[in-house]
Amino acid sequence: MSFLAMVYTSFGGISFGRQFDELLFLDNFTFSYYGSLIIDPAFAFLVRMFLIAVDIAVAFTIRKIVLNLSGNERRADIAMAIWFLCPLTIYSSSVYLIFDTLEVLFLVLCLYFALNNRPFIAGIMMFLAGMTKPFAFYLIPLLVVWFMTRSPSRTEKVNGIALAMGGFAAAFMLTFPFVLLSGDFDAAFIFLTGRVDAAGESTLYGWEYIISVFTTFKSQGFIWLQPVIIGATVLFAILFAKKGERTFRRLLFYSVMTMIVVFAWPVAQQCYYLVLIMLIALLAAYWDPRYVAGLMLVLSVPSLICQVIAHNYSLILPFSAYTGIVPLDWAVEKLVTFNTAHWHGMNVYTTSRLVMQWMILASMLFISNSLYRRRYDETC
Repeated sequence: MSFLAMVYTSFGGISFGRQFDELLFLDNFTFSYYGSLIIDPAFAFLVRMFLIAVDIAVAFTIRKIVLNLSGNERRADIAMAIWFLCPLTIYSSSVYLIFDTLEVLFLVLCLYFALNNRPFIAGIMMFLAGMTKPFAFYLIPLLVVWFMTRSPSRTEKVNGIALAMGGFAAAFMLTFPFVLLSGDFDAAFIFLTGRVDAAGESTLYGWEYIISVFTTFKSQGFIWLQPVIIGATVLFAILFAKKGERTFRRLLFYSVMTMIVVFAWPVAQQCYYLVLIMLIALLAAYWDPRYVAGLMLVLSVPSLICQVIAHNYSLILPFSAYTGIVPLDWAVEKLVTFNTAHWHGMNVYTTSRLVMQWMILASMLFISNSLYRRRYDETC
């Protein structure tokens, strides 16, 4: 974001956004998706172009991996399309402008270099992915097993793990000291833990915040699910190490299952499942691409609906605020009405989101069952 801001100002941009007095009440609104600061259309366009470029880079990396694995141009092209034309990918980058796709780029590059036996670069990419959004770190146990089993030689196994850890550590040493020296550690820690705990801002800082993460049920208590999730990731890594061949196909299978365990909980869903979409797209290297595309739609459609429900009329606030074509008062009225409306004593916003979250859980269970039944198949 800082880099984009620098580019924006170098081309004469002045304001990244504007605070509208009519929207000030949203800063303390019941739901945290909305606020009074609306991003400037020109800066939004720059961010959108950057995210689309990242999506394209992810798509071509997926294509490269699938082509290397299958040797089939058609499969590689369809796998690329499964990612790039995924409704959730398009919405996240082109509409809502979230940076989750950057995590996906670093993670798919990590997998690419792991597949091509470049553990040092893979370690760097894993660090960058996890520092963008920590969800990528859940795949570390599987990648450790991958590098440990790439060669029958004990020396080469140790070298592989050492190089991967060295890349991770090198990236850490090149970036994190600057965060400490600039005095931004508290803010960085709050941002990172917030990705797996709470949406919104914390009023605590330093060790007070660190302690609060483990002593309070903040934002749906996702932090308390971590023992279950981490236990599952370790279990999948053990199964990957002990059962069957340590092939890239099985690495993908257990990676998808790991991400399903991470994202499946209705009480903690954020609906940013682009990592899972990328992993599903890679399965086209082994299975019928039409079947893989179907799995993508099974997950992405309810996820997209859930996102649209969550953001609802806030999506038109920038257009309304900066153009006036749609009156801002009308947009605000619709947003408040939708978020506060009740039907048979139930809040429409909360209930509709919860229904979609349970549908997402059902779709993930369907995907995991489908993958488990076909885990030994080369084609579907």
